[in-house]
Amino acid sequence: MCCSSRTLLDLTSTEFASSSYIKSVKETIVNGDIPSDCETCVQAERKGFSSTRTLALKDWKYDIDSVPDQIEYLDLRQSNLCNLSCRSCEPKFSSQIAREISLHPTITKYYNPSSGIHLENQIDLGHLLPKIKRINFTGGEPLLNKENIRILEELIKLGNVDCEILITTNGTVINPTILKLLKSFNRVHWTLSIDAVGAHAEYIRYGSDWGVIKDNIETILSLKQSVAINTVLSAYSVLSLGNLLGYFKSLKDTYTDQPLEIWFSNCNYPAFLNPNILQRKLRQQAINNLIKSIDILKDIKSNPSVSIDNLKTLQNNLNGSILNTALLDKFLNYTKELDQIRNQNFNQTFGTDYE
Repeated sequence: MCCSSRTLLDLTSTEFASSSYIKSVKETIVNGDIPSDCETCVQAERKGFSSTRTLALKDWKYDIDSVPDQIEYLDLRQSNLCNLSCRSCEPKFSSQIAREISLHPTITKYYNPSSGIHLENQIDLGHLLPKIKRINFTGGEPLLNKENIRILEELIKLGNVDCEILITTNGTVINPTILKLLKSFNRVHWTLSIDAVGAHAEYIRYGSDWGVIKDNIETILSLKQSVAINTVLSAYSVLSLGNLLGYFKSLKDTYTDQPLEIWFSNCNYPAFLNPNILQRKLRQQAINNLIKSIDILKDIKSNPSVSIDNLKTLQNNLNGSILNTALLDKFLNYTKELDQIRNQNFNQTFGTDYE
C-alpha cells in the first residue's frame, strides 16, 4: 500500500487496485477506523514525529467521497540494486547488504528474517503510464536501474510530460541519460538521502565518497529543479547532525533561488538504531548536535517548520527516555561487528568511545 506498510502482496499492478486487501483498507477508513498497516505512522505521530502519512497528506486533494478508482501515484522500487551498504538499511533495499550477509552470515541476526534479496522482473506498467500523475523512482539506487530509463522514455512517447517525477537517490551517481530525459518533464523533484557530511557520511553510508556526493549535489542543484535532503535520524547520524545542518545552510546561502529543503525521518526500525538507545557521553553529544541544528534551522525561514518540530521532539525524548539495556547492547555489538567487517572505527570517526 505504501513504503511504511508491512504487508507484501503477490499481485500485479492491475490486480492490486481491485484486490480484497485494498477494498478492506478502504472499508476500514470509511468506518472511521485505522487499518493495521497504518499503525506505524499513527504511532510516530503520537510521539510527535512526522510520518509517511502526514507527508502524503500535504499533496492529498480528495475527500472521502471523491477518491478516484485508478492509481495516480507510484512509489516505484524496481529492485534492491544499490552501490551502498548504509547502516540503517536492510537487504531488501540494498544488494550490497545482501551480498555482505552472504559473506558474513553472523550478521544475519541484525536484519528482519523476511528481508531477503529483492530483485524483480520488469513490472508491467503500460496500462498506468498514460494517466499516471506522479512517480517516485527509488530502490535500491534508481539511477543505476536501466528500467527507469525505459519508463521515462515511455512517458515522453505517450506525451505524459505533466507526470510529476520524483527521484530518491543516495547522490553517489549521476546518470546523464536520465538527466537529459528529465528536461522533458514539467515537474521534477529530487530527494537526496544524506545522513551526514565528510567522514561521518562515509561511515554511515558505507561505500560512499563524500567528495563525489558533494559534486553530484551541486550538479543536481544546477538543474534548478526542486530538491530536498532527507536525513534519517539514527543513533549514528545524530552524533554529527550539526555539521550536516551547517552544510545545508551553506547550500541555502549559495543557491538562493533554488527550491531546497531538509526533512527528517526517525529511525524506528531497526529499534537498536533509534537515537533513544544512546547513553551517557553519546546521548549528550546527540543533544548538543540537536540544539546546534535547531538553532541553524531557526534562521532558515523557508524550510518547513515540521523539520524543527521533529528535532525538538527527539531532543525532548533524549532528555527523558530511560535506558534499554537490550537495545543498547545490540547497537554496540552491531557497531563492533560491522566495524570489523568493513575496516571502520566508530571511536575514531565520531571522536568518542561508545562504551
